[in-house]
Amino acid sequence: MRLRTKYDTKPVVYDMLTGQRQFVKMKTGGVVLLEVKLAPFWGRAFALLPAEPDGLNVTVASDQVQSDRTVKCEVQVVDGKKRVVSARLPVEVKVTDASGRLREEYSGARVLDNGRLLLPLELGTNDPAGKWRIEVKQPWTGLKGQAVFRVEN
Repeated sequence: MRLRTKYDTKPVVYDMLTGQRQFVKMKTGGVVLLEVKLAPFWGRAFALLPAEPDGLNVTVASDQVQSDRTVKCEVQVVDGKKRVVSARLPVEVKVTDASGRLREEYSGARVLDNGRLLLPLELGTNDPAGKWRIEVKQPWTGLKGQAVFRVEN
């Protein structure tokens, strides 16, 4: 497969279904060569990233928050030099409360836009006090990140 891109360096390519990294060649003028074998009547989907993801950072604005407030959380995918990788990437978010229960209303599939996701968690007045955990996973790369915060009543 031959693609013309705006990249001036060789992109990192992942198979979006299997998560396998793909070998690519870069030609002048942003042309990317990718060897792809397609089974009859089946397609493939690939993600071209401008840099190799090396970490998934999950941060919260405050380590402690009142139970009726919003927890401001941010997720970033970064390269080996800790720079944000400008890409759209799906992530799976899991939020567990102080009792260890998965909180479905705060969890689920999300998409990083330009390598970032702002994730406000609007806590209810009856949410349990104690240590909460946010876990984030990017399925193609296998990268994981987490953050904890304490809810006060």
